[in-house]
Amino acid sequence: MIKVNYISCEDLLVLISKNNDFCIIDVRSKAEFNEKHILGSSSIPRSDLEFQLPRLIPYKNTKIILNDSDSKRSFYSVSQLSHMGYTNVLVLDGGLDNWMAEGYSYTEGMNVPSKAFGEQVLHTDDPPEITPEELFEKIENGEKLLLIDTRTPEEYSRATMPNSINIPNGELINRVPELDREFDGQIVIHCGGRTRSIIGASLMHALGYKDIISLKDGTMGWLLAGYELQYNNDVQDFVDTTPDFKKLAQELAENMRKQNSIQTIDHVELKNLFNQNIENNIYFVDVRTESEYKQTHLSEFDWMAGGQLIQRTDETIGVKNARVILVCNDMTRSTVAAYWLKRMGYDNIQVVLGGMNECSSNEFKYSSDFPKSNLNLPTEYKSVSSNDLLDSINNNENQTILFLGNSANYNDGHIENSYWLPKDWLELYVETVVSDKKEKIILVCNDGLRSSLSTKILDELGYSNIVVLNGGLDDWKSKNLPLTTKTNINYDYPDDLFVHPLGNRELMLKYLTWEKALVQEDEE
Repeated sequence: MIKVNYISCEDLLVLISKNNDFCIIDVRSKAEFNEKHILGSSSIPRSDLEFQLPRLIPYKNTKIILNDSDSKRSFYSVSQLSHMGYTNVLVLDGGLDNWMAEGYSYTEGMNVPSKAFGEQVLHTDDPPEITPEELFEKIENGEKLLLIDTRTPEEYSRATMPNSINIPNGELINRVPELDREFDGQIVIHCGGRTRSIIGASLMHALGYKDIISLKDGTMGWLLAGYELQYNNDVQDFVDTTPDFKKLAQELAENMRKQNSIQTIDHVELKNLFNQNIENNIYFVDVRTESEYKQTHLSEFDWMAGGQLIQRTDETIGVKNARVILVCNDMTRSTVAAYWLKRMGYDNIQVVLGGMNECSSNEFKYSSDFPKSNLNLPTEYKSVSSNDLLDSINNNENQTILFLGNSANYNDGHIENSYWLPKDWLELYVETVVSDKKEKIILVCNDGLRSSLSTKILDELGYSNIVVLNGGLDDWKSKNLPLTTKTNINYDYPDDLFVHPLGNRELMLKYLTWEKALVQEDEE
């Protein structure tokens, strides 16, 4: 049994105030995290730890504080982290419930540091805004307008402003100068709510494009004002520019780099760094588009598009004091990302001098694959094919099927008579479903990976007849085998999925009110 070490609420507060190299990981669901959490925490639900933690905290000796509502899920998560090689793990004694009971502050929402930063930028940079009503009037009057949605292509494709085009924030420096010169009218930047439109407009103002404005409250504000969105939109992930405008973008970025004292690392230093045994957290981030990254990238670099890096910093950089090295093809987009990170308080930022253009394939390793976590899956466990499992069900064999995925996957359709028992809660509630530890248990998840990882848990609990469905529910569905939506749940688990507010009037109003108040909360 792995020993679990605890940290008191008082000692954690001291740790936070000293701003040391550590990370708080909240292992509850996204929905629970959104409702309330300790400011500065990063959210990784228990079932995702093996998949997401190595990216968020690459150095295995980093001090990690695990937190949940009452420390029970954190207690069991220690074993997971130990199997992954993490050596300095503490559990917040009593969890968030105890933290609040002792009177310490907490916050709500997702990506709070980034959202609060956006509100600060609105106050300090004061980029001009236009209300939905004012914009609608301009459209009705036939004024020349170019609307730019600065969110991700995926978000844009689902719903956007009428006739808006998609240029994610990280791509604005490359695309807007050309559009500004060719378009004789008003450019309006927008996002879904507030942050990315504020950041986008402020960036273009900093680059000298003072006439660009942002839509106040984005698509949510547009819906709340009673207007319609445009749905199911075609997208292009990457649009290149002409050599002349590419050169202009490079000049704008170089001026920004010099004016803000953004540091660089040359390809010789970078190569030497890759050859070292790194004993601290260094985040290597490629800020280009996803399609560019998939085509080719420096193999040591992870991916997060520049705009999303600023929008979801707490999901990418787990330790704030750590070194961050950014790269793109040249230095244009990496410089913009570094500019924003530096303003957010990340002091140890560097961009690769000359970008990937200066990193010869003779000296550096390149790849077209996304990095994969070393899951350290068990090598010895029993498995069953989808067809054989169906036969056993039809033959009424004595077995219990556990579905370990999330509620949406379960409710969309699951194998008949399977129980929903999320991997996050497995140790706590498996005995309420399967009391006989010799009984045959079939583990099912979407792809089989979480089921394989869960065999360790059940083995340590004394269960001796554990079987994994090969390929998970994905394989079962690919063979068009029968599914049901009848629920079979033995415990009322907390909500596990975060519901986006877009389209729900009450949630949109609540979200926008919350977001606008973040700057006051941060000042306090």
